[in-house]
Amino acid sequence: MLLVALAISFAISVTATPAMAALSRRWGLLKMPGGRHIHPVPVPTLGGIPLALAVLGTSALLLVPTGTPLLGFFLGGLVIVAVGLADDLRPIDWKLKLAGQVAAGLVFALLGGAVPFLTNPFVAFGAAIPLGWLGVPLTVLWVVAVINTLNLIDGLDGLAGGIALIVAAAMTLVAMIRQEAAVAVIALTVVGAAGAFLIYNFWPAKIFMGDVGSGLLGFTLAAVAVIGSVKDTTALTLAAPLIALALPIFDTGFAIVRRVRMGQPIGQADRDHIHHRLLGRGFGQRRAVISLYLITMLFGTLAVLVVRFPSKLILGTGLLVIVAIGLLARRWGLFTLPQAKPSPAPEAAPLRRPKEQRR
Repeated sequence: MLLVALAISFAISVTATPAMAALSRRWGLLKMPGGRHIHPVPVPTLGGIPLALAVLGTSALLLVPTGTPLLGFFLGGLVIVAVGLADDLRPIDWKLKLAGQVAAGLVFALLGGAVPFLTNPFVAFGAAIPLGWLGVPLTVLWVVAVINTLNLIDGLDGLAGGIALIVAAAMTLVAMIRQEAAVAVIALTVVGAAGAFLIYNFWPAKIFMGDVGSGLLGFTLAAVAVIGSVKDTTALTLAAPLIALALPIFDTGFAIVRRVRMGQPIGQADRDHIHHRLLGRGFGQRRAVISLYLITMLFGTLAVLVVRFPSKLILGTGLLVIVAIGLLARRWGLFTLPQAKPSPAPEAAPLRRPKEQRR
């Protein structure tokens, strides 16, 4: 079934993507160059629809999502596609987008996808703290966070799609190690869909995934991580996706800190993400994207090793590698915080003439 999932999702994506690019051009749905966008020519924007067809269509065909949490994944994914498509057709307010993401997370959580526990960090591996009803809001927070981490890193041709593919491949291996067939199938639909999409999306891109694509891929990765934890109480279940997604998570966290420091709205787009900084250091688009692929592969490998060899030594080594990469990136100036905006100087009080000069 795993090879079938990979083949079907790849076939749908590789055939539907060029067709959607042609339709997008015919309908005038193009992302224009200029502003914070670095592409030099108009590019079709509806590439997320083939991704959604490949991931949701293949998952529904092979898994028949009538039980929980698979039904929650499928219905939540449809909500994300609807909200993303509305934004791709005509940009909507960020509050409405956030509401749609929260709604998708709620659908998924209430239909059996809620995180059942959190790891107790003060005892040996395997211990967990039951969450009860708190699992629902925490699941919603997780879903919204992963969606936005992938959305924010979608700034160079092929970057978000390649990172999603690498993370999904790591999660496939994790699911196979843990003998979670449904999780492996869903993760492989992302591998197949994103792999085919990159044929048209890698630099120079012939089509963009838009909010439909980044939202759907982010939602799927978040759901895959949670579905694996619903039937398992091993403390490291959620550690693997956190490690695999370390790069986009760190980039998003840094963006939030940066915007707060600069007195800007958190949702305001800028050109100060890690991929923009690599371009600023002379990296071309292709070199910058491949460099970030390699870093994500390293994190994905660590995620698999932590699950395959759940020992403190492996986890500690992984943390040291993450810290080393962070320090190296800081030395290169990739995560240097800008100076806070200076407060405006108070206006000087008007000079007053002495009384004897006044009339």
